[in-house]
Amino acid sequence: MKKYNEKIKKILNENKFVVKTKSSVIKVIFGRAGLYFLLVLGQIFLIYQILKHLSIDPSLIFGSSAVIAIISLLVILSMDVNPYEKLSWFFLIAAVPTFGIMFFILSRIDIGKKIEESSIMDSEEETNYLHTIDENLINELKNEDKEFYNLVNYLNDYGSFPVSKDNDAKYYRVGDDCVNDLIDSIRSAKDFIFVEFFIINQGYFWGTILEELTKKASEGVEVRLMYDGTNAILNLPKNFPEEMANLGIKCKVFSPIIPIISTYHNNRDHRKILVIDGREVYTGGVNLADEYINVEERFGHWKDTFIRIKGPAVQSFTIMFLQLWASEEKEDLKRYLKTYPQKSDGYIIGVGDNPIRKERFFKNIYMHILDTAKDYVYIMTPYLIIDNEMVKSLTFAAKRGIDVRIILPAIPDKKIPYMLAKSHYKKLIESGVKIYEYLPGFIHAKTWVSDGKKAVVGSVNVDYRALYLNFECGVYIHKHPVINDILKDFEISFDIGKEIKMRDVKSYPLYKKIIAFAVKPFAPLM
Repeated sequence: MKKYNEKIKKILNENKFVVKTKSSVIKVIFGRAGLYFLLVLGQIFLIYQILKHLSIDPSLIFGSSAVIAIISLLVILSMDVNPYEKLSWFFLIAAVPTFGIMFFILSRIDIGKKIEESSIMDSEEETNYLHTIDENLINELKNEDKEFYNLVNYLNDYGSFPVSKDNDAKYYRVGDDCVNDLIDSIRSAKDFIFVEFFIINQGYFWGTILEELTKKASEGVEVRLMYDGTNAILNLPKNFPEEMANLGIKCKVFSPIIPIISTYHNNRDHRKILVIDGREVYTGGVNLADEYINVEERFGHWKDTFIRIKGPAVQSFTIMFLQLWASEEKEDLKRYLKTYPQKSDGYIIGVGDNPIRKERFFKNIYMHILDTAKDYVYIMTPYLIIDNEMVKSLTFAAKRGIDVRIILPAIPDKKIPYMLAKSHYKKLIESGVKIYEYLPGFIHAKTWVSDGKKAVVGSVNVDYRALYLNFECGVYIHKHPVINDILKDFEISFDIGKEIKMRDVKSYPLYKKIIAFAVKPFAPLM
């Protein structure tokens, strides 16, 4: 192995030992919501200055605004989006017409978004042939389990997400538990390592992972790193891709945010994927930052979940990564698609959600679980910002006798989404849904389990952003032994959580209820 030179040592140290001095005010200002607000405000100010210096008659501006508002409302009405998103735009334009119209126009112009979408769609069309479909397996399921067979066909036909068996799975009930296995897996790499995470933040966890990635790169292993563009403003230095290149790591920023110019704010890469040699993949809720493994405490104890898959299902995640990487150079992608079957029962499907497509795969999977449950559905999610369809599925399941339980944080990371989640408590509890709050702190897990035979572990929250706007991923698990471990995790979490009763809902502060009531119409735009 090559010895590190002083420059490489410096980069590694900078990524591992970081003094975090950002105040809570700065975190709010440069958090996701604050960041998007400032960017939109900057764009509106730029347009205002242009109009001001053109010396246009104010009456013409107001008259034009009325016409533009009507046209905007007609366009919104015809959009193929969630009805609640349309309603949010109506409210915004009615409440603050000038701001609302400008905000809507900026969101629809999306020059950067259209270029990115075109590149991704082209990449998907060119790579869909890579998915391996086992027709014999699908035919077996038709006779064995018609309900599962129908879901398999849907995911295969509309998403190119094939079902597979012979997959080993290991579930991690907290992020802390996965660190050693992650490092061991990276150290075992012989051919390639693909890393795709929503958040990378300098500190112990990322620094430790980076050191191992650098060693593998120096041994000739191909290492690719992709992260969401919000990191460039919130967490990482501007020259981070160059630093990675100096370490021998190929680095790509997904949808970089350029202040004022950038319009592509909403559709973020929220996936968490680590693929080793096509042999194994890690996915779930854990990001590469210290709070996810409780090295740093932010909101009490941070509970997250992760899962490691070994076997044919890894291939779907390898393809997901390569499609979003969307290299302009022609590559021999088949060399990354070796499969390593394991001896295990059950089935696993690797699924990715893509806001460019019309299908909302994880929303449909979640509603399928609720609508077909026989005994129980248990859910962990950090956020609960849902439309009427999801509310109906949750309440109907509970009303017909299904034991529906949702675990949410007791200590939130974001105040407004927390208030919005609580605005659903009354209706859900009245319908028989049991709500628990995780007393030790913040729960960031996105995990479902039902009837001892269905489970989902992934990056997908139960909110508008995850179900409609982001690039997401996860695994749908059917009749696999790992479901027992997932169920046990829920049982432990129920014991250390607090069940919320109607008296708790009634005692919730009035001003917080008013805030939730005021912002609820705009929830799909948050």
